[in-house]
Amino acid sequence: MSTDSIDVALRPLAPTDGPAIAELFAQTPDAGQISFTTRFKVDAYTALTALHPDTTGVAAVLPAT
Repeated sequence: MSTDSIDVALRPLAPTDGPAIAELFAQTPDAGQISFTTRFKVDAYTALTALHPDTTGVAAVLPAT
């Protein structure tokens, strides 16, 4: 196990995060008996904020190398 740590900054989700949100949904399907995931036909950020206007989210940002 590594004892090194990396500082990760958190920032609010932004409209430019749509593709990354869609990829996250695709890579992490429900782990129940019947596994499924959401596939967005429109930009994921736009869809989520339109359906759930009170949505709050953050994105983890690694330091530049």
